[in-house]
Amino acid sequence: MKKDKFTFIKIFRGLCAVGLGMSGIGLLIGFFLIIISLISRDNSIIFSSAIHNLISNIEIFILSLFSWKICTSILSNVIFNIINIKRIRIIGATMITYGAIDLFYFVLKHFDILNSTNNTIRFTQGGELIAGVIVLALAEIFKIGFEIKKENELTV
Repeated sequence: MKKDKFTFIKIFRGLCAVGLGMSGIGLLIGFFLIIISLISRDNSIIFSSAIHNLISNIEIFILSLFSWKICTSILSNVIFNIINIKRIRIIGATMITYGAIDLFYFVLKHFDILNSTNNTIRFTQGGELIAGVIVLALAEIFKIGFEIKKENELTV
């Protein structure tokens, strides 16, 4: 029995589709919570949590969408191209942006600016910033691969 070489990519693409659906639902819930907190007018904890939830779901939506597009491109045997490099850069920039926002949100909670009751430090605090830089480095590796591919096509 022949094993499909793209099995992992197909599974990952399916997980990205699930991430798109779940983050879409999360976005709706986030908007709903923001509306509720604006109507109640005196619950800043719900509002700040709703904003953080909304930003988290936007990040998950963007990561899932562009990962799904990259997987679809790989399944079409198109790996090293400018579009995938741009997608990887968007993923890295999104991770860095969310990591910075999350760190800022943590600082606001830690100094009790948001009147939050949960001021615990997570193990992953700032980890998304590092992961985003690694993804941007991966984009540069893909760019080098694209240039080598282009050079090889010209010499053949």
